[in-house]
Amino acid sequence: MKNLLIVLLFVLAIPMARAGVWIEPYLGYMSGKATATVSVLGGAPTEYKYTYKTPMLGARLGYGMMGLSAGLDYSLSTGSFEYKQDTPATTHGADKDKYTNLGIYVGYKFPLLFRVWGTYFLKSETKTDTVGAGTGSTVGDKVKGKGYALGAGFTGLPLVAINLEYRAITFDEVTDASTGTTTTLPISNALFTESEIKAKEIMLSLSVPFDL
Repeated sequence: MKNLLIVLLFVLAIPMARAGVWIEPYLGYMSGKATATVSVLGGAPTEYKYTYKTPMLGARLGYGMMGLSAGLDYSLSTGSFEYKQDTPATTHGADKDKYTNLGIYVGYKFPLLFRVWGTYFLKSETKTDTVGAGTGSTVGDKVKGKGYALGAGFTGLPLVAINLEYRAITFDEVTDASTGTTTTLPISNALFTESEIKAKEIMLSLSVPFDL
């Protein structure tokens, strides 16, 4: 019995000894598309389509053990980026926004050159930094939402991992900086309807994972 207890304690101690802090800074480039549907006075709905591209800087910080890691994921655009309206066609300028995301993630690194992870974003926010001509926006306008990401990475290089990530964000809260009012989407009444803003993003990144 005594020997059995010693063996059991040894087996339990192995994963504890291998556990540690997971730190993974990353730098990537994101390309995104967003859509929303608006109708006025019960008329036919109009679909608005937007595109944006921006470098992103971020980090995953958590707890790692035997290939498994979990913790927080935070990322932000490295500067303000153009948020362009593609449809319906327009002649007005493009706003420039800043973008931040905060989420919780779970990932797993396979023994052979490959890792995967999933993230749930508790808060995703775009904030207007520069107003384009004719857009009707105000500096400081905010759009907030939640979403998720699925990612995969190649870990066969020394130190650096090459990653591809898909993000899907639903923005459902709009704050007008000029009035201080916040509107929850979707909106539906006799005069006006507006859907949530659905965004889909692809990000290619390089990261440096540390399991300390």
